[in-house]
This record gives sequence, structure tokens and C-alpha cells, in this order.
Amino acid sequence: MKKILLGFFFALIGNFTSAQLDTEHWFAAMYDGQSNSNSFEYLHLSTDSKEPFIVSVYSWNTLIAESTISLGSPQFISIDREYIITRNAYDLFSPIDKGLHVIGNKRFFANLRFGVTNHAEIITSKGQAGLGNEFFTVMAPNQQDSNIGQGFTTSIIATEDNTTITIPKFNKDLLFTDGVQRNSITFTLNKGQTYIVDGRSLTVNNLDGFIGTKIISDKPISITNGNFNGQYISGTNPESGSDILMDQSVPTDKLGNEFGIIKGYGRISSDGNGMERAIIVATKNQTKIYINSSSTPITTLNEGEYYFVPDSFYIRHGYNHYNLHIKTTENVYVYQVLGGVEWSDSAIATGGMNYIPPLNCYLPRKIEEIGHINSIGDSPRTAKLNIISEKGAKILINGEPIDPYYGPFPLANNSWETYSVYHFSGNITI
Repeated sequence: MKKILLGFFFALIGNFTSAQLDTEHWFAAMYDGQSNSNSFEYLHLSTDSKEPFIVSVYSWNTLIAESTISLGSPQFISIDREYIITRNAYDLFSPIDKGLHVIGNKRFFANLRFGVTNHAEIITSKGQAGLGNEFFTVMAPNQQDSNIGQGFTTSIIATEDNTTITIPKFNKDLLFTDGVQRNSITFTLNKGQTYIVDGRSLTVNNLDGFIGTKIISDKPISITNGNFNGQYISGTNPESGSDILMDQSVPTDKLGNEFGIIKGYGRISSDGNGMERAIIVATKNQTKIYINSSSTPITTLNEGEYYFVPDSFYIRHGYNHYNLHIKTTENVYVYQVLGGVEWSDSAIATGGMNYIPPLNCYLPRKIEEIGHINSIGDSPRTAKLNIISEKGAKILINGEPIDPYYGPFPLANNSWETYSVYHFSGNITI
């Protein structure tokens, strides 16, 4: 059997990729800098276990929900906003008793699907593989210095008491949401507490100055980073294209140097709007970046520097199927930003961002069940399923082969190939 990498995302909503089947998951709390009054938050759970078991959800040290899941019976849990999303600026830059710790005695997938007024996103838990002691932040580089709440944000949740976290420096002078300029940040968290770093786009440096910032800790932590909200499309007014762009990160010891990306729903052409791109952040000096089959690096990055890959590097295969291959000389972070409006000529809204795992990581050969693939809670959306597999793999979705119309298509300069399958619903097995 050959390895596969699965990703799916909802048109008008967000995206999901690289979920980790594990017995324990962590979600750091987030800050809604636009102070939206309306919100919805659902924790979606599924498993490959035929034997039912209980999943328990804690916030701080308090049990807030439980659900029984099994293969064929995925569940979702409505989460009160107070546990996971704050609108209170006083919760920034200090430990808060918010965030989620999700536990079961058998392995399961967990992802947080949430939204506020006009915006939504999906945070995919990486399980215990997402815990570590060194991270570099990634978020979309904002293109507009606006007053509508665009900015950068990073949330850190501790998994053990008396955890010391240090952010030793920033790439540029930054103005944070509390109005304070800092040279470094050091703080201590207990198990289940979250610390949120946030900056709104009030200065030019804030647009991209927090990208590539190193975070280190003396005990394992989990990090969620991105923009709440962000707008990375140049040449448009500040209100167009703004959306939540967030995902959970992984530590530097889980990174790799080869990646495959499949386009979302955004348009790519000579008049494309630039929503379909990739962000590469280096963790070591003299990191050379190669795109597709080129033998010449497109750029060389030092530690903490980033490259924003233009959508013109996507290669078209078949009808509206585009993919992109990235190879680097050192391990890097790669995140995809993408559009959620299907093939629109002019739409510049509903962006999303997801962490892209490397192709040389331990990918599965079977994904037993992803529940409610096209829903947030019980609300249906339009879903697109993207698959990267080793060349020659026989792919079945719910026991059926994929129509050749949807792939496979070659991924440049390596032994991988890609598929895009549209309009799936319900529960799926790959």
C-alpha cells in the first residue's frame, strides 16, 4: 500500500488538513479583535475504533462536555464561546484560564470548526505531534494598513504546570494591541492556560513583522497562529478579502523539506486575484527554495525570513486542477492560503489558511473516517476533497474508485500525484 495525504475544505468557510489520530488534543484560546457579537464553535470528533469510547473535553481543569464516538458514529459538540474565543482585550498578554484539552482512551481525530459574523475557519489538531518546545510563527502578510481589525495573532497553551515560554526577539519593531512596544516576551503558564500575543495593523511593520518569530519553552506547548482577521490580497480596498486565517502549528522537530499543494476554490489565471498562494518560513540560515521542477532556487532565506509564493507558480492539469511542488535545502514551515468561492472571476473573500505537512513525514495509507466532511455542526456547506498520493496508488473513497476526470495528475519533479474531488458530503473513508 502507498501513502496518502488528505485535505478538504469548505467553500465559504475554511479548510482542514493533516489531522492527527491521537488520544489527546489541545486547542489554545483565540482573540477576536473585531469583537463580533455572533459566533458558533463546534468540536468535530471521529475515530477508527469500532468499540465506542468516551471523549472528554476540559477547559482549564473543568470538564465541560463529553461525547461517545466510534467508527461509523462521529460526533460534534457545541462549545461555548467563553472557553475558546475571547473578545476581551484585557485577556491579551497575560495567562487566561481558557482553551480546550480533549482526551479519549482510544485514538481519534479532532478539529475545531468555528465562525463569527461574516468569517469562519477550521483549526485542525495535530494531536501530540503538535506539542513541542520550539516553534516559528506563521501568518499571512497583511497588505492593508487598515482600521477594520486586521492583524497578527499567536495563542500558546501549556500542557504542564510551571511552563516558561520565551519569545526572545521580533524581526521588526511592532506595536501590539495593548499599545506597548516590546523587545521580547517571557511568561509562565500552568497546564491548560493560554497566553495570546496580538497586534492590529496600525503600523507598516505590523503587516508582516511577526512572521517568523521564534517561540521556545521549557515544557511542551501547543500553538495556534495566523490572522484574526487578515487580508493578503494586494490592490484591493481593506474591506475586501478579509477573513480569519488560522491553524495549529507543529514544532520545528516535526518539519520537513518537500511539500505538495493543491489549489482551493480560488481563481488562478492571468487575471487571478492572488488568493491561492503559499507561505514559506525558514528555520535555518541559507535555506534555498525550489519551486516545481526548477533547478535554480527562487530565493534563499535566513532564519525567520519568509517567501510568499505567487499563484503564477501553480501548474494546471485537467479542468481547474492546479498543484504546486516545493523543495527546500533545510526544513521549513509551509502554509497554504486559499480562496473559498468556487471559480469566481472577481470574488476576493472567504480566504482560509492551513498548515501543510511535508511529504516525507509519516503519512497514512488509510484514513478510516472523517466525519461530517461538508458541515460545521449540522449546517451543510460545499466541500472539496484534495488528495496527494504516492505515484501508482489505488485510491478508493467509501470503497469506490475515483473518476479519472478528478485525477491523478502529476506533481512536478517527484513521485507523487494529486486528485481533487468535488461536492462530497457525510462521512468518508479513504
